[in-house]
Formats: sequence, structure tokens, C-alpha cells
Amino acid sequence: MKFQSIVISSGSQKLDNGFGGKGDWELRKVFYEEKGRYGEMFINTNKKTGEVEIGCKDTGYASDLLAGLREELGDIESEEVVTTYY
Repeated sequence: MKFQSIVISSGSQKLDNGFGGKGDWELRKVFYEEKGRYGEMFINTNKKTGEVEIGCKDTGYASDLLAGLREELGDIESEEVVTTYY
């Protein structure tokens, strides 16, 4: 799978309702387009703590991403996938 990404914010703080202010988080929006499939997701990383968050914008973008992952990795049962929507 090939992805393209952009950095939305570098040096953000994690808040109760999202991100803002100054902190150690880098927020990245990732785009996937392959074989007629299109998807977007967010990958937020904190190098200081080693935390990573992956989330999809909505269910419409998640289905093509999961289809691409199934093709690359084999069958993935839906119970094995935890998805967070922003």
C-alpha cells in the first residue's frame, strides 16, 4: 500500500476534545488511493511518550482503507479492528 501525507500540526497538546495549544504531538493526515479505492486517516504521534493514535474521518473513508489492508495482510475480522472516528 502506498500513502501520501501532510503534517497538519507539529507541537500540539492533546486536549479532552482534540488537540491544540503547545505540546509534543505531531498531527498528520494520510491519504490512500489505489485500485479505485480512496481513504483518509489521521496518524497522531508523540515521540516523547511513544504514543500513536490512528483514526478515520468517518466510516466512508474506513471501508476502502480496510479493503486495502485486507488485500495486503489477508483477511481481517471486523472484531479485530478498533476504529476511532473524529
